[in-house]
Amino acid sequence: MAGTAKTYADVLAAIAQGGGMPGLMKDITDNGRLIVDDLETLRSSTVLAELVADHATNKTAVDALVDKLNFLLTQSQKDQVLYGEGVGTGATLTFDNANAENTEMGNAIGVRHQGMNYYYAAQAELDMSELTAGGDTITLAKWGVIWHFINTAGVCDVETPLSPQAFTSLVEAYAEGWVNATNTLPPAADDVCFGSLALLESTGGAAWIVGTDSIAAETSEEYKSFVGLPGIETEVATLALDASAATFTYGAVVVHLGNQARVSMTGKANVALPAKTNVADTKFGAWIFYGLADDVEYALQVGATYTTEALALAAIRDHNPNPYLPIIGYFTVGNASGAAFVPGTTNLDASGITTTFYKNGPGANYREFGRGQVNQEIAALTDEHADTLSASIGAASTLTAYDQTLT
Repeated sequence: MAGTAKTYADVLAAIAQGGGMPGLMKDITDNGRLIVDDLETLRSSTVLAELVADHATNKTAVDALVDKLNFLLTQSQKDQVLYGEGVGTGATLTFDNANAENTEMGNAIGVRHQGMNYYYAAQAELDMSELTAGGDTITLAKWGVIWHFINTAGVCDVETPLSPQAFTSLVEAYAEGWVNATNTLPPAADDVCFGSLALLESTGGAAWIVGTDSIAAETSEEYKSFVGLPGIETEVATLALDASAATFTYGAVVVHLGNQARVSMTGKANVALPAKTNVADTKFGAWIFYGLADDVEYALQVGATYTTEALALAAIRDHNPNPYLPIIGYFTVGNASGAAFVPGTTNLDASGITTTFYKNGPGANYREFGRGQVNQEIAALTDEHADTLSASIGAASTLTAYDQTLT
């Protein structure tokens, strides 16, 4: 350094010894010059560059940590089954041996609702004829799903998305049968979905009736007992439209279903949109993209009449999250073509059509869903530190010595 700066006590001592104001001003000028010299030395060194580089590295690490903490916080507070007490997964839902038209819980379960935890004993038989879905039907040769719920008092209920159900595939039943249900799901504000029964009506020559017809007699049915929430383990590698086509392509992705089954999907080209509601000119449509198994996926239309993309994205954000299917990604279609956009027919890159894809993942692309629902997420952490630091102190300064000559 150029010298040793004087302390405030040194200056006072100099005045007391007769230095007076001229001496004081000289000391102030000398101290200022020493400070400028020190700043110039600091600016010419590598210290600031190292601080800036360290800040950038640490910011990247902090951003990643904030993403992970938000993921853990939001996931942990949502309504869900926490565990099953016994053999198997969750409630180990199955049909009742004594009355094959009903279901039963084989395990006691722990459940979280709005951040509070509850414990419920196993229930030997759920008489579905006496519950909300009793009497609802599944059309012959079609799929349907019966969702199972338990409330904070430990009372079970079952509900269908609509009646009659006539879904053409299992994945369509799970997807359309939750988000676009016409019946209220969950049926009550304090209900938590703990499992499902999906069934293809293939016997008897007529519609299958909930609570009346045998489940065991059907040849295609499956029970799912939920634990935790569906999610993404490894973000989808690619998600984009196919050029000059009404289809899109997705890459490899690893997901977890609502029963915590881990599924590796290798990806697929030329995925078609189901024929749903047209998007009129000047409007936006919104879709959610689900995965169920390798080579089994579904693009679910959330809506088709939004006036801006922001409103379309808000509808996706606020939708009622599916308890079983993980969201691989989502997309919007903006129509300025002068004609209707027809899902599954109109090219996604046609003139006047703007299709925008978004990935969903466990890191920076993690998105919260269900803000408008009973299981609304808690507030996210906010990363408020500066994005960058500047290495510049500014131009060199010059101080002029005080003229100590008195006139």
